Amino acid sequence: MAKEIRGVRGTDKPTAVVRTVPARRPEPKFWEVDLVELVKLWLSDLSVFMRTAVLFVGLSLPVVISALLLWFIQWYRGDN
Repeated sequence: MAKEIRGVRGTDKPTAVVRTVPARRPEPKFWEVDLVELVKLWLSDLSVFMRTAVLFVGLSLPVVISALLLWFIQWYRGDN
């Protein structure tokens, strides 16, 4: 943590006010990035996306099956 010292307005002499400021972590350079960990992170994100897609398809099956069944009945009867 870095410390910041400032004066207070409205006084004749400056008063020290100490406030802790979180130190910024330096951004990693491209060559410092672990590519294996990056691929693992991407695969994890892709896994979450695929599970969400499968859940959506699973929850929509009753509507899709009903629609296909009604479409087939209409096609079989020859209705337009």
